[in-house]
Amino acid sequence: MCIAIFIFFLIFIEVPSIRDIPSLVTDDFLSTEGVVTEVRGGRSIFSICINNIEVEENNWFFGAGVKPDTKYKITYLKHTKFIIKAEKIN
Repeated sequence: MCIAIFIFFLIFIEVPSIRDIPSLVTDDFLSTEGVVTEVRGGRSIFSICINNIEVEENNWFFGAGVKPDTKYKITYLKHTKFIIKAEKIN
């Protein structure tokens, strides 16, 4: 059981994080602009749907508080889909 948990952690969490390191170094991020259609999640990590793309907001570090039915320009990492920056658009 411990080996299965370790393999899951390695494949689904560590590998995407490692693959995003070059993007962090070169500031090569993806971005999308549109209306947030859904925000769901728990205390610190939220899944946000914008333009049929699901990205992750980590309130522990980021804390922007993206709200549904509001227009944003969101910049995020390619592999982990973690938000780097969220700008509210009027």
